[in-house]
Amino acid sequence: MLHANTKNFTEAPNKQRFLLVGRDCVFADCVKEVIERYTKYEVVTSESLEKARILAGAEEFFLIILNLPSSELCSADCSRLGVSLDEMVPVIVVVDPQACPLLAIQVGCGPNKYLMKPVRLGGLVEHINVLLAPDTGPYAIGPLNFEPLKNLVEHKTTGAVVRLTEKEKLILETLFHAKTESVSRDSLLKYVWGYQVAISTHTLETHIYRLRKKLHRASEIESILVTTPNGYKLNI
Repeated sequence: MLHANTKNFTEAPNKQRFLLVGRDCVFADCVKEVIERYTKYEVVTSESLEKARILAGAEEFFLIILNLPSSELCSADCSRLGVSLDEMVPVIVVVDPQACPLLAIQVGCGPNKYLMKPVRLGGLVEHINVLLAPDTGPYAIGPLNFEPLKNLVEHKTTGAVVRLTEKEKLILETLFHAKTESVSRDSLLKYVWGYQVAISTHTLETHIYRLRKKLHRASEIESILVTTPNGYKLNI
C-alpha cells in the first residue's frame, strides 16, 4: 500500500521508496540517478500500469510518478491504479504539452502535480520537495544564508544580498545537498538542464563562473565554490 510521507525529503531513513511508471528507460534511469544520488529515497520502476498496481498492493511507496502516453493516463488500468491508492499519496504526472485537458484527471486521493515535457530534473526534485513536506532553507553556506525559494544568498552579518538566476539556484542547491562530495559535470547538466536537452559543458562552466563571482561578492571569500578533479563542490 502506498503511504504519504511527512518527513523531510532529504532525511528519509531506510530507503523509503518512490514508484515510477513508464516505458521511457532513459527518463527512468535519469530520475533514479538524481533522486538516489541526492536523497535517501529509492526509485522502483514499472513499465506497465498493471505491474504498478500489483507493486502498489504489495509494497510501501511514498510517491508515484507517471510518465505515460495520454491514452494510458485515460485508461481503465490507470483508474484501477488510482483506486488502489487509498491514502493521501502524492502523484506526479508527466504530460505532453498538447495534453492540457488531462490536467482535469485526478489519480488517487492524494495531491496531483502535472509537469510538462521536457522535464528538468531539478524542477522535478523541487516539486517532490513541495509535495513531501519540504526543507525550504535557509541553508548555511559559510558566512552566507542561501534561500532557494527567494533565489538569493545573504551575508549573515552584513546583510549583503546577491540574487541568483534559476539555474544558478539549482546548481547551488545541488552542491549544497552533496555536502563535502564533488558533483560531476554530467550530474549537474542532467539535474539543471534536463535529460532531453543537449547542453555543452562550456554552458555549465559559464554558469559556474558567474555563480562563483556572486558568492565571492556576497561573502568576500574566494574559495566557497571550488573545482575538483571530479567536478565541483562547496568548500564549507
